[in-house]
Amino acid sequence: MLAAGGCENTNTLVPSDATITVTANPATVVLDPDNPSAARDPQTGLLLATASILATVLNSDGYPLEAVQVFFSAGGGKLGTQGPPARRRRRSSPTRRRAHDTLTILETDPNSIVVTAFATSISGSVSVAKTLASCTNVAPVVDAGPDKSEDGDPDAPVAVALTGTATDDDNPDCDDCDLVATWDCGNGTSASGLSVTCYYDYADGDPDRATP
Repeated sequence: MLAAGGCENTNTLVPSDATITVTANPATVVLDPDNPSAARDPQTGLLLATASILATVLNSDGYPLEAVQVFFSAGGGKLGTQGPPARRRRRSSPTRRRAHDTLTILETDPNSIVVTAFATSISGSVSVAKTLASCTNVAPVVDAGPDKSEDGDPDAPVAVALTGTATDDDNPDCDDCDLVATWDCGNGTSASGLSVTCYYDYADGDPDRATP
């Protein structure tokens, strides 16, 4: 899909040795499906984000040119100047002007979109990346609970209930990360889960050797 933009209609000629620079802010947009307040397209409900595109036409000495005709196009997403003319924002110096456009990106758009600005025979491009927010797996602070001792029948295995529910998994980057625990019972066996039962023969020795 190619998104074409408009321009500001002027008669200023662009020298053949001029150049055009294009920037995007931000250069990478992040879409967060777990954020209930994230912006969404009102028609499709898809996640969306925007990037501000600026283009500056420079003469051979590197000075910005005023009132030049600039068109924008994009290999995806939607440009704000599709149809209406592109508007420029005047910088602090009245001799410097930049053509401005806004690129709207949906979650179904490509992960990288190239936006190109044209001024007569010259052009410049910038790439805008799209990424989805993800959880960072942070190691928890493990708490295996207090030491335990159990009495039992010397001729039968002793069942020792262990719990790691006091383990701190306060991960600021992810509210829904699942905590997975595996226990080393200390006698060559293992168990999985926050709360488990390890079984010991008296020949195994001290059951307090179990560790998560």
